[in-house]
Amino acid sequence: MKQKTLSTSQSTSWIFNLTRALGFAILTGLLAQIKISLPWTPVPIVLSTVGVALTALLNNSKVALLSMSLYVGLGLIGIPWFAGANGGIKVAFGATFGYLIGFIIAAVVGAYLFNTFLKNKPVTTSIIVHTLIYLPGLIWLKLWLEVHSLDDSWKHVLELGLWPFILNDILKAVTTGIGIKAFTLSKK
Repeated sequence: MKQKTLSTSQSTSWIFNLTRALGFAILTGLLAQIKISLPWTPVPIVLSTVGVALTALLNNSKVALLSMSLYVGLGLIGIPWFAGANGGIKVAFGATFGYLIGFIIAAVVGAYLFNTFLKNKPVTTSIIVHTLIYLPGLIWLKLWLEVHSLDDSWKHVLELGLWPFILNDILKAVTTGIGIKAFTLSKK
């Protein structure tokens, strides 16, 4: 029986991609520590979304998937790198868990779009990434409010999980995209 083995280049590539994915997960975790709590909402302003956008802009979709899956998975098993040095399974029952799921979706879709259709459009891609984080985040926030017998109307969900963050996320997305554009232009 013939056994399949990894060639040296495949093995090196796998190790490189895993290391790269872990690096972007760590970067996202470090950026998550820059947090501003708002008194009327359980959702904080965080810089971890910049880490998600950078993951999408600087990787292919497979590495982006691995990176954000590592970020969420390792955080859920206890690494305290979610916003405010939180970690552990309790986060999966919190108001912001849907945004973490959004990190995975946004990184994968963003990387795919940037590497196929939006190659020279890092600002557009970064805006898309930031936008994609909202959908699962808002859906989860609505479910969380319902479970806790709080006002779960869509109006209230948007007041807590979207409206306070739009301007800030546009600023983060544009700044990230411009930074990537400047970096790629300087390498030419």
